[in-house]
Amino acid sequence: MYGDKSKFLSLEKTKNGGFVAFGDNRKVLIKGVGKFSKPNSAQIVYYVKGLKHNLLSISQLCDDSYEVKFEPNVCLIKEASTEKNPIPWGKREKPL
Repeated sequence: MYGDKSKFLSLEKTKNGGFVAFGDNRKVLIKGVGKFSKPNSAQIVYYVKGLKHNLLSISQLCDDSYEVKFEPNVCLIKEASTEKNPIPWGKREKPL
């Protein structure tokens, strides 16, 4: 999920796109769905107006046939149907 329209290659507005629920039980409307301009990014990205941080949906990745593995210092994502090397998605700097 992303909050900056300018980063999308394509973006379609959604009337009933659903909601994103956060840990504090707050819900925000999904305003659109599109393709993202960053290489190695998810194929379908939701636009949530005003979102200040990018959010990665682990369940969406798994539904799209990716494997997600968390290691002490990095999160690895790879296509489940291939033997390609995983994409290092994010580096963990310190414990939360």
